[in-house]
Amino acid sequence: MSPKRNVPKTGSSEGKVAASSSKNANNEDVGSSNVLDEALQDQFELELCWCIQQLESGLHKVKLQEKQKQNVNKYVHALKSNKVPPIKKRQIMRATFGDYRAKMAEEEKRLSTNASIVKFSKPAKQNKESLFLRKAVIHESTPAEVKTMFNTPSLGSSFKFNFQPPVL
Repeated sequence: MSPKRNVPKTGSSEGKVAASSSKNANNEDVGSSNVLDEALQDQFELELCWCIQQLESGLHKVKLQEKQKQNVNKYVHALKSNKVPPIKKRQIMRATFGDYRAKMAEEEKRLSTNASIVKFSKPAKQNKESLFLRKAVIHESTPAEVKTMFNTPSLGSSFKFNFQPPVL
């Protein structure tokens, strides 16, 4: 059993001052830890997004068996869920990717070297004048060909409906 603290039950000012000073110390710690927690939370979200993206891209790019697809879908669903605790998400990420932080750093390094290769240049001057080209295919055909193309009835036959009028 842990020892209990003796806190005066009476309304003495001495007990109130001690309690308020301990609260202030805790608030200062909470303030600095909030910033730290926020940074850790942002880092976790970044890692989580990276893992989800890798799983989804692997699902579409790599040909997997049906059971493997179900497992990957289950992992993606668990990682996206707000109900799953972060510890469980980290376990899933570690189980699927191993050292995912090192892989993220490697990918970032690879992409940063690719970014240094990219050069931006000004677009070439475009002509202010518009140029309209019209192309058409002229098909010369005989009336017999036109008749068979559109499957029109011969001129001698008349059009008839193929139903009987209702009897009243």
